[in-house]
Amino acid sequence: MKFYRIEPKDLGEYVWLKPRKPHLWKVVKKPFKEDKETPRISVAPSLLHCLSALTGNPIYFGSGYLYQLVSDAKIVFPKDKVPDCILTHEHWVLEPALFKRIAPFVIHGSLGLKKARNWKELEQIIEEVLSAKVLFKDGIIHVFDEYTWMFRDLILSLPIGHHTYQGMER
Repeated sequence: MKFYRIEPKDLGEYVWLKPRKPHLWKVVKKPFKEDKETPRISVAPSLLHCLSALTGNPIYFGSGYLYQLVSDAKIVFPKDKVPDCILTHEHWVLEPALFKRIAPFVIHGSLGLKKARNWKELEQIIEEVLSAKVLFKDGIIHVFDEYTWMFRDLILSLPIGHHTYQGMER
């Protein structure tokens, strides 16, 4: 199985990452307790699964870069430490690992920005993220929510700066 992760900035074509404890903002915005002590590199089997694991954390939403795990590494499924991994398929890499940049991505719409107050709301938001439409055009992965998908041709006809966040580097 292939594993991916997203980064808010371009870290280069290849990058070695080390496991680390999660940022506090990631742990406190979910409607349940998540392990905050175990150093790890969070990965998932697809871009949409990566985005679903970050639901409610707008620091990552808008644009970023998709990286694929390319080195052999110890990977665990942390179901006892991250309750929503059953929905998001989040896995942890527990040792330094090499990642390769696949492509930049941009999200169109408000996908995953809602905050969940309880498990049922979290399930609904994750389902919305996992049902997003993905389109690859001109070297960029475009992710559309249900509403913006209807306007994809118009959105993609705009110059690059008009439908992406300005922080996205090419």
